[in-house]
Amino acid sequence: MNFEHEKIPEWLPTPQQAFFASVDLAMFCLLYAILSENIAGLSDFYISELPFIGSLFETIAPEATPAHITAALLSFMIIAVPLYIWSYVLKEEIIQNYEEWFAQPQNQIIACVAGGVLLLVASIEGLNLFTLIAKQSAGTDVFVQAQVNDFMSILANNKALAIACSASLTVLNILIALLTANAFINKP
Repeated sequence: MNFEHEKIPEWLPTPQQAFFASVDLAMFCLLYAILSENIAGLSDFYISELPFIGSLFETIAPEATPAHITAALLSFMIIAVPLYIWSYVLKEEIIQNYEEWFAQPQNQIIACVAGGVLLLVASIEGLNLFTLIAKQSAGTDVFVQAQVNDFMSILANNKALAIACSASLTVLNILIALLTANAFINKP
């Protein structure tokens, strides 16, 4: 059989797309773990106990708490916002003709709003790590004894390293979003 003229289906991701999608999924898992550790105060009741929609959540995840859902939504937002911004920048080819794009007032407003939302996302991302560091240096959580973590104790003793780790995580998320958006928009 001759497969020379056969094409890969459009819906099938390329290896590059699959790799960057899996890296985004790993970043989501990391952020979910950090956020659910920080939002432990919302774990007093199960969502399955809610009236009306509780039975729906009982079939999906019977032990889900508001902390789990809040952490999942914030993690999704932290991943999706830079990904959407980079997708827009690459689709509109803003990098190639940025002077022409910024010449229009509505585009300046779009850029300011996008920058503000990205700054909010970066601050959420950075504050999560600092919250874990503060819990480690305090030694106790509001409700329960905090678990000792070697990495967090190192960061609690070295604030400059903590700031560098937080900034690195934020920049890494933005770069992963750029690479993922580029892989999906500039498909080979």
